[in-house]
Amino acid sequence: MVNAPALGFVLAALPAALAATIDVSVGASGKFAFDPQFVTAQPGDMVNFMFHPKNHTVTQSSFDQPCVPLAGGKNKRTRDSCP
Repeated sequence: MVNAPALGFVLAALPAALAATIDVSVGASGKFAFDPQFVTAQPGDMVNFMFHPKNHTVTQSSFDQPCVPLAGGKNKRTRDSCP
């Protein structure tokens, strides 16, 4: 006989157990690049961005003007991070 509550718990926990963590290096070796450049993540997977070296800025822009800060958008001047 199958214990329905136990089976339900196992089935509910299964996606989290199968989830992957994908590490992406940003700016490693002094390059303005992501490594790897492309990832394929499944629903439930986590993409972990590791910033190199320490200081970074983040500015929101639009696709048609990627080098112009978006009016009213996010603009974080300096972010200290430790890889």
